[in-house]
Amino acid sequence: MTASIQVGDRVKFTNNSTTFYGIVTAIASGTITIYGGTQYTVANSAITNPYFSHSKNPFGFNSRPDYWTEVVTDSSQQSQSSPGSGTWYNIGTISIAVPIGAWRLYWSALCQIINGAVGATNLFTGTLSTANNSQSDSDLSAGVSQSGATAPSSIDVRSNLSKEKTIVVASKTSYYLNGQSNGAGDSSIQFRGDFVPTKIYAICAYL
Repeated sequence: MTASIQVGDRVKFTNNSTTFYGIVTAIASGTITIYGGTQYTVANSAITNPYFSHSKNPFGFNSRPDYWTEVVTDSSQQSQSSPGSGTWYNIGTISIAVPIGAWRLYWSALCQIINGAVGATNLFTGTLSTANNSQSDSDLSAGVSQSGATAPSSIDVRSNLSKEKTIVVASKTSYYLNGQSNGAGDSSIQFRGDFVPTKIYAICAYL
């Protein structure tokens, strides 16, 4: 099949009396992996009338980006109390499952640090990681800091952080939105989805 079909091709077939459209995201060991996006699924039924196309937008194929984007939204205030300095936390257990293939990963969150110490130095770092307690790729990390000897008696730092990177995964992989601070005595670090929704996107890179 690799002589005719390649990664990024569009596929169409009939399944359970329904027309299915998808994008080829991997070919290996005699297996073709097809991503059906948010609109198309395959039932446990016969597949008939298969077609494939090298065109990015063959007739009948809907190339709307939201059809081919996995999205996670969290609209709550997620908190980690008394965080250890330099320790990563999957605050609010927010994560996204990334299917096989190439993807543009993007995350955005309003991040907050609360510290009651005068003159405290704070750094909040957020990251998308393949583990829920670490930073697996610094290219998917962003941070904000606050410092100063004349700081008030209570520090409340908020900043919207975001990062984007194209990745390739050979198997379905979970990415966790983690946060950490390096400030001594921080009482809480938070993702403030209640003010600005926390978002993670995995956008199919073959669009």
